[in-house]
Amino acid sequence: MHVILSHQNPDFDSIASMVAAEKLYPDSIKVILGTPERNVAAFLDHFSQFFSFVPEKDVVIKDVSGIVMVDTQSPGRLGSFEDLLLSDSIPVYIYDHHPKKESSFSPELFVYRKAGATTTILIDLIQKHGINLRPEEATLMLLGIYEETNIFRYISTTPADMDAAAVLLRFGADVTVAGNYMNPEMNEELTRILSQFLDSLECITIRSFNIYLITASMPNYVPHISFLVHKVREIENIGIVFALIEMEGKIYLIARSNNRFVDVSAVARHFGGGGHASASFAAIRNKPLAQSREALIEYLQVTIKCEYTASDIMTEHVLTVSPEDTVQKAKDYMVRMNINTLPVLENKRLVGLLTRMDLDKALHHQLGSSPVANYMNTNVMTLEVNTPFPEIQNTFRTTQFGRFPVLNNEELAGIITRTDLLRAIHNNYLDEEVKSPPRAQSPTHISRDVIKQSINEDVFRLLMRISDLAQEYDCTAFLVGGFVRDVLMKRENYDIDIVVEGDGMRFARILSEEFGGTCTTHSKFSTGVVVLSEKLRIDIATARLEYYEFPGALPTIELASIKHDLSRRDFSINAMAIRLNKNRFGELIDFFGGQQDIKNKVIRVLHNLSFVEDPTRVFRAVRFEQRFGFTIDKHTENLIKHAVREEMFNYVAFDRIRHELILMLSEERPIKALQRLYQFDELKFIDPVFQGKPIPYDLFLRIEECITWYELSFFATPLQKWLVYFIGMLSRLRFKHVFQVCQTLKLRKKDTQIVIESYRYRRQLIGALRKPIKKNSFLYSLLCDLSHESLIFLMAASNCDEVKSKISFYVRNLEGISLGISGQDIIAAGLKSGPDIGKILKIMLFEKIDAKLASSADEVARMEKLVDAYKSKKYNQAQSS
Repeated sequence: MHVILSHQNPDFDSIASMVAAEKLYPDSIKVILGTPERNVAAFLDHFSQFFSFVPEKDVVIKDVSGIVMVDTQSPGRLGSFEDLLLSDSIPVYIYDHHPKKESSFSPELFVYRKAGATTTILIDLIQKHGINLRPEEATLMLLGIYEETNIFRYISTTPADMDAAAVLLRFGADVTVAGNYMNPEMNEELTRILSQFLDSLECITIRSFNIYLITASMPNYVPHISFLVHKVREIENIGIVFALIEMEGKIYLIARSNNRFVDVSAVARHFGGGGHASASFAAIRNKPLAQSREALIEYLQVTIKCEYTASDIMTEHVLTVSPEDTVQKAKDYMVRMNINTLPVLENKRLVGLLTRMDLDKALHHQLGSSPVANYMNTNVMTLEVNTPFPEIQNTFRTTQFGRFPVLNNEELAGIITRTDLLRAIHNNYLDEEVKSPPRAQSPTHISRDVIKQSINEDVFRLLMRISDLAQEYDCTAFLVGGFVRDVLMKRENYDIDIVVEGDGMRFARILSEEFGGTCTTHSKFSTGVVVLSEKLRIDIATARLEYYEFPGALPTIELASIKHDLSRRDFSINAMAIRLNKNRFGELIDFFGGQQDIKNKVIRVLHNLSFVEDPTRVFRAVRFEQRFGFTIDKHTENLIKHAVREEMFNYVAFDRIRHELILMLSEERPIKALQRLYQFDELKFIDPVFQGKPIPYDLFLRIEECITWYELSFFATPLQKWLVYFIGMLSRLRFKHVFQVCQTLKLRKKDTQIVIESYRYRRQLIGALRKPIKKNSFLYSLLCDLSHESLIFLMAASNCDEVKSKISFYVRNLEGISLGISGQDIIAAGLKSGPDIGKILKIMLFEKIDAKLASSADEVARMEKLVDAYKSKKYNQAQSS
């Protein structure tokens, strides 16, 4: 006989897990240990026709041949079954949402998954086995998840719990019934005990955390104690609470926490119990209440530590000025860097703080040439790098200041703003008093497995080693930009960009020495490139800030923090970073909502003057919009139209426009991007002749179709797709304008020649190809001097199946034909070097194309005859023979 057990005095998760386990072990009996909580007992009584449980006293222990344990792994919570479990004489199968802990017995099976409720784990297994549930069973299981997660409000709640609840609703779970049984009715006895709990409530502060204690003594066992502890939390709006309740000779420890730094399961385990990080329980034996309280406080003081401090949320590499700098210089610096506060440093020590308001007032009084030392605030409140989060929060709460410099041994190490603080709260760093309504939050940590999906195993190992080196050499390294975006979008990307807070060039040299690659550094931009193979290169930059002296200028660089580095980027989806350092590997840095914009499929510019500072970002906006199937948001679109209207592209060097245009035309399907360029009327900045010109949409579609044919044919010669589309863009212009555009964009000479040949000869060639062609050599002579880009354009421009068929035949069957003999063979046969050699080779090639030379012997014989003919100056006779 197999039995299904849970802990004594079972709650809804325990009972629901037992019912779910019975679905997987149908020949087992469910045994209740102790007395169920009052609302659980009421539910089972009301639905008694659907659920059958056997009391502990009715089970003959010696008849038990196997145990299925749910929602517990502790032998001490199994009552009379404890000795049998410890004997290791029968198989034991455990299903639990509490992490595995050391045990004195060895289970046959231990199933653990991170979930808010054990019921969640079992529902997943029930689904995989294709097992159906009755609505009453589904309702009980929904109650199990509701109770254990506090209807998805505990920090231990996982997406799997919500998925499981959705499954149960599909099985007919009744949310009204579940809600009615969630909380017991507050009768006179429970109200009296709740009042006692509130009277006994005390607060102690440990490591800046407010820890609340409840101590009470009851003559008899009272059900729903955990519910009453929860009610105290709700009434007093507290997050971390430990209740020590004496009942029937035992001390019951009930602990709840919604703070990531206070794991109450560890506390419960210390006292012989268990649970999870946000809710746990222990029964303390042979220790009076007062002594238990002292032991609890002593343990909390030793174990509670704030893992994160000011150094974890501060912005490093703070922009500063010196006391001698003038008011005007400091104000110009603030405007250029888009900041409102500047620390003032003297010999690396903080001596004051400047605000934009202070400088504006000084300038109003014509004091621009005065030193800032005269007007800075010297009474500066500061934090230390090791200041814990709760204390930081309290400092912001109790003062009117919006930012605080952070010191390390009296030197400026960083600064914390309200934005930094709010981001930390959102990421759940801070104390329990911060509450927000439950909602789906974006992940702030990217797991190794997610990163692996975007790169191969070798590159992943490379990143892991970079992580080690960053830690070893005491610098902070981040993956940035498009790689992070593509990781979140689950797209492959091997363009690895790393930003270092520190010396990027030094770090590049370290990587080069470590991996054996070549390293090139650029001191002007504080960047380095490590080339490890033909296909793998790592771009490394020092975190920097850019500003533009005038519209369209190349940026001026200043070293800064990762926050400033990301702020200089083009769009929110490209302004994210993933921390690589081993101690915080995978932490997502997203100051500008890029993750949310990916979710909403939006391209959003970071700054209102972004297209003024760098108008080429318009091309990138269009390119990303079409590549990802996103939409440029309305505000960003208005800024683009403004940049076009104000003719900002006139300030941009044409080689930068060419670069962006090539990138756009090299996209997988650039037609929609080209449409957007025409919509925004951007091409007029390449040449005014484009203004008002309609897009040759049908031609672009045919070009796309012909390029697809070419790529599917796997020809050896790579195709410059962008160039074919570029030729299509110019197809409606006059020849002089075509050449002018090529010169304006400074195209390579070879690319310009391809454009010119495509344009100049297209009508003549298309006309010839439409006519019947009897000899393959004539077809060859028409096309042999053209690039593949020109041939693809001719196929598309002709819009004629006959032309396409002939070009296809040429590329597949004629282009690769060559002779087995060479000019040297002809010279060896007795003909002097000169133009006649080329003529002979051409005659023979055409004859081979026309299938007149079938073998090497035929070629040699024909060569000798032609050599003799040319030697005797009988060319005409040679032609007719």
